Amino acid sequence: MGDNSHFVYAMTGYAAKEEDAANTTNTDAIAWNQTGGELASTTGTIYGIYDMSGGTWERSASLVNNGNSRLNEFGSSLMYSLKDGKSSEYVTVYETDTYHI
Repeated sequence: MGDNSHFVYAMTGYAAKEEDAANTTNTDAIAWNQTGGELASTTGTIYGIYDMSGGTWERSASLVNNGNSRLNEFGSSLMYSLKDGKSSEYVTVYETDTYHI
């Protein structure tokens, strides 16, 4: 888990010590097998079902490839993936006839 100054973005099987856990850090979380950690399960026991989906933030972005020079300047790796106009491992291309800004 590293040093305690980093926020925890994904911890499956952990319970927060405080009810408002929006900014939970390593030191604010309890493992499933520690006293209080059973609260991370749906049944409230260490034998319960733990949330295995979610529990992490997904970051996404979209862009309109309108030929703006800033796209090539600041998004070169993404724009490189779009040169063929096809989807790749990290980029999904959705075609449209029109767009509105």
